[in-house]
Amino acid sequence: MSILQLKNQLWWAWRQSRRRFFESLLIVLAIGLGVGVIIAVLSMFSLIALQEQSMWERGYFRTFQVSQQREIRDYEAPLSPVVPVEYKEPVNIKLEDLTQFKQLLPEGYLAFMEMRTALPCPLLPESEEALPEEMRFRGPENSIEILEMTVDVPAFYGYELIAGQWFLEEDVEARNNVAVIGDKLARRVFGEQDPVGQLLPLLRYDDKEMSFTIIGVVKGHEEDYGEDHWRYWEDPGQWLMVPLESIYPEGVSFGRDWFTVGVQPGIDIGQAYYNIRRAAQLYFGDQMVVEGAYLSWEEGKKHTRFIARVIGLFASMGLLIAVINILNLLLARVLRRTRQIGISKALGANAASIFTQFLLEAMVLGVFGAVAGIGFSHGMVLLLQRLVGNELAVGIGAMGIGIAIAFATSLLFGAYPAYQASKTDPVDALRTE
Repeated sequence: MSILQLKNQLWWAWRQSRRRFFESLLIVLAIGLGVGVIIAVLSMFSLIALQEQSMWERGYFRTFQVSQQREIRDYEAPLSPVVPVEYKEPVNIKLEDLTQFKQLLPEGYLAFMEMRTALPCPLLPESEEALPEEMRFRGPENSIEILEMTVDVPAFYGYELIAGQWFLEEDVEARNNVAVIGDKLARRVFGEQDPVGQLLPLLRYDDKEMSFTIIGVVKGHEEDYGEDHWRYWEDPGQWLMVPLESIYPEGVSFGRDWFTVGVQPGIDIGQAYYNIRRAAQLYFGDQMVVEGAYLSWEEGKKHTRFIARVIGLFASMGLLIAVINILNLLLARVLRRTRQIGISKALGANAASIFTQFLLEAMVLGVFGAVAGIGFSHGMVLLLQRLVGNELAVGIGAMGIGIAIAFATSLLFGAYPAYQASKTDPVDALRTE
């Protein structure tokens, strides 16, 4: 078939579709609705997959908190005067507990403790104009952010030293006054001086001064925060990292009933949750529970998947209605144009050209159905945004699949009517009134 013949047949297919506008509109709408819903659902699943992939790359979503199980009571219910209320003995997690607990876990799991606080630094002026107002909610304006931690915290989050060294387990056990400072905080406090070996004074909660010896400098984030001021609290370059409980007076200690288990990248988060829960049951019995962002994400994902499956079911039903409409309407076109087909054959048209003509009509309708489907999908995505509460967008891949479905549907279910038209007997067709 030459390009000119193809162009003429396409023009004829468009003309026939326009002459039967209502039938053509029904087919286009049926294809468009089915394709639109499929594109919207695929875009939702694509968003879920991208969110999940990016989430598991962040340390926060690869951590689990092992904490003491607390009793939840309904204070609106009447108290029984007969049954006494039992209070569980508080659990006090020690450093040796972390070491022994890690032995119950596979390789790639780190158990650690970390606490954030802020203390004033006499080396900083009372008014620190360099900091945005959104960053001044932790005490006095000359306060610095302090991260009390055990030694596995830098290993899990991948903090990079640019000078000096990290403190050791012996420093944590002895609560030595050594610290690793962020590079940005070091410039605020010491200017261009080398911070390693410097003494950094802090005012404790009892208003007494204590000093930390800087033994290392950690690299902070290079990019600017812009309007994302919350990222200030994720930047190790703004922190002072000290051994756990080293900021408190000698003899003062706080019982801790929780710790964190971090999972290294490459380990399945779902399997990690079950491994940590099993280890907690072996070591602590029923005293501890395992919580984390993974569990909240799984619950939200179940809700989103349920909505997507329901919508996908309706999309499949709509597409089924579309193909039935295409089949019936194209068959009806063949029956109404039997005499026209007979005349075409009498004038020399062969079965192949008749088949191609009707198949091209189905393709034209498929093209318009795909365009309509893309338009419908944008409206459906806006509706899904309100249902699931996440920002959605129509994906290029989903659009490609939707367009392919529209073409496949129109070709597959347009082939049978075209075949029937090509097999029409011209003698019988000319006798048709």
